[in-house]
Amino acid sequence: MKVVHWFFCFALLTASFDIALVIKFGGTVRSAQIASLLVVFAGMYFIVKRGRVIVPPGGGALFLWACIQALLIPMSINIPTDIVYVIWLWLIVAGYFSAVQLYRDQQLVMRLMRFYLLSYFFIAVFGLYQFFSPWLHLPSLLVKQWFIEGSLARINGFSYEPSYFATYLIMGWVVLLDLLNADSQIVSGKWWRAAFAVETAALVLSTSRTAWAMMILIALFYLSLGTARKCKVLYLHLSHRPLFLSVPSRTTLFKVFIVFMVGCSLFYGVGRLFQGFDYRILLVGTGLDNTAAHSVNDRSAAFENTVDVFMESPLIGRSLIGPSERIKQITRDNDSGDAALGVFMETLASSGVIGILPFIWFVVETIVAPRRISRALWPQEEAKWLRGMYRALIVEWITLQTNQNIMREYLWLHLTVLAVLVCAARRLPDKEQIPWIRESTAPSSI
Repeated sequence: MKVVHWFFCFALLTASFDIALVIKFGGTVRSAQIASLLVVFAGMYFIVKRGRVIVPPGGGALFLWACIQALLIPMSINIPTDIVYVIWLWLIVAGYFSAVQLYRDQQLVMRLMRFYLLSYFFIAVFGLYQFFSPWLHLPSLLVKQWFIEGSLARINGFSYEPSYFATYLIMGWVVLLDLLNADSQIVSGKWWRAAFAVETAALVLSTSRTAWAMMILIALFYLSLGTARKCKVLYLHLSHRPLFLSVPSRTTLFKVFIVFMVGCSLFYGVGRLFQGFDYRILLVGTGLDNTAAHSVNDRSAAFENTVDVFMESPLIGRSLIGPSERIKQITRDNDSGDAALGVFMETLASSGVIGILPFIWFVVETIVAPRRISRALWPQEEAKWLRGMYRALIVEWITLQTNQNIMREYLWLHLTVLAVLVCAARRLPDKEQIPWIRESTAPSSI
């Protein structure tokens, strides 16, 4: 089991690898996919050995949606490519079911969760290396885009481009932020706060405008929660006793002075460092402040094309990769990569109105189930993990509406880890106190 666990951890660490540790022969085979195969084989072995299947949240809906995608293969323009993508989808489904069969020990689940958090930190550190390496006269590894060639890099990590890197990293950032905000034991200590600072810096320096917008919204969300909590405490305090104002101690005043001076020094230093830097270079592609709007225009056009493809066949979808292939046929652009945009719209176009229903069921179940268990078990440590994971999932789904391709390894691995946590929470000793929590099982068909 330890070998399988480390293979799964390796898959988590390399989930965002698009340009490293990959094999290309007609398509791209990622190291995370290869590592997941061992998890699948081990999960199948335990299913046969125990004679039953532990069904993860939304597992039935995901299985049904994958069946529909397999049936829709003849609707695709590029059937060979679609067959490959459907096989990939079934590998994801198998991994989703297999992982929950393996992690039945709470200590092993805790180690998995800790490594999952660390994996984002490792990728963020590499991203910061990409940014600072030109200034330190070190090799710039795997950098794909530059603001200023050879001196100012856009962080892309091991992904194709900065937006993909930010879409991946923001999940780990949200989980860690939520755990720190909940005073979770798994992230206790100053080291994890430093890790959060590293991930924040990597997200900001990736210059992904979508990530910036999401970070601002998330920060406002948590600030509003904190403000509401403090106002409630203050109200309860004032309703029971008179208000007394205390004078800050000399130590507190000295700390405030030090923080103020360090902040001023950093502000001055950053200002000197970027003296003469044209801030509008960060707005290129958005159309703001008289800059080019190619990024916004391209995404808008891609989304409109996806809607048009859906309207051509609204009831019966065009299969998993069909919408992108159809858009390439319409626009006569075979080099546009993933032509469809907005993963929900893309999935609707690939599944059709009828085929999308199991997918919607799966998305809702993977959010509602962990939320209910988290609220029921609060403030246990496992409840905090679940809350952080499903909140990160919600943020990821929102972020992916401005991007393409639902077949992202890190999204499905996040869902798999979340499923492991849900099934582990169902096995907690005091679960009998919660009538609606039951360990979902089904007889083995093997």
